[in-house]
Amino acid sequence: MCVKIDPLQHSDHIAGFLAQKFVRPLYDSCNEKGFFVYVACFAGIFDWSHEFSCQYGHKMNDWEEFETSDKNIYSAASRSDFLIA
Repeated sequence: MCVKIDPLQHSDHIAGFLAQKFVRPLYDSCNEKGFFVYVACFAGIFDWSHEFSCQYGHKMNDWEEFETSDKNIYSAASRSDFLIA
């Protein structure tokens, strides 16, 4: 069964997760603080997530096939596990 993912809902979920789990710790580790530093941290994480999405997003539309492929580099058991890994 092929499950279609709503791109906007998927992007919102990922952006929120990245901000909470990665941007804030990255920002906290910076010597300089401020709005533009936070935005730069978010931009860096966003660029990485965009690259990830380009490389893996379309491959995950058919999770059953992707789960057993060599592209599942984390051996994730679910789509959520793969995104978090």
